[in-house]
Order: sequence, then C-alpha cells, then structure tokens
Amino acid sequence: MEQDRKRYTVEEVQRLFAWRTQRKRRGPIPTELWKAATSLTREYSIYTIAKYLHLNFKELKRQMRKTDDAAEGAAPLSFIELNTISPQGVSECLIEMEKPDGAMMKICCKG
Repeated sequence: MEQDRKRYTVEEVQRLFAWRTQRKRRGPIPTELWKAATSLTREYSIYTIAKYLHLNFKELKRQMRKTDDAAEGAAPLSFIELNTISPQGVSECLIEMEKPDGAMMKICCKG
C-alpha cells in the first residue's frame, strides 16, 4: 500500500494546504491533505512538517499512526538478525544507516 501513496514535495503540500486561508469556517482537514502531509515523513521529521505546514503536532502524529496501521496490513515488516559471533581475525564491525532527511544510526560491535 505504501507504494501506492503519491510522493509530494514540500512545496506541493504547502500549496494544497493554502485552501485553509480561503475557507469560511473551521472544519476538519480532508483525508487527502493528511495523506499528502504524512507522505513527507520519508524525508522530514513530524515536527518539521507540523511546523512548516502550521499543523497540530499531535494530530499529525495520530494521522501518521493511521497511515502506518494501514500499511502494516499490506506488507510485513522485515527484521534483520545480526549474529554476534565474530569470525576469527575480525575484532570490530560498524554498521551505518542513514535516512533521506539525514538522520543517522550507527551500530558498533567490538569483539
């Protein structure tokens, strides 16, 4: 299901949210706009998106959970098991992972 989601740029989503300035009375944000906003989490943090689009952080996070729950039914999550038994001669292993937004995770195993 995640592959079916359209990828938006920040500028496109900001233009979509411009409808808020022209509406006559307050009402719920349409589902399609929430989907557009949550699609940005591949590149940006929830905090950054909420701040940029002037959205309630907690509501955006709740919308993300709804999106994640829907995606969970479509494709199972994968798990990578790391064997901690080190081969002879290797005393250190470093694994680095980086998201498109620059967030990085490093795992260092020393034996």
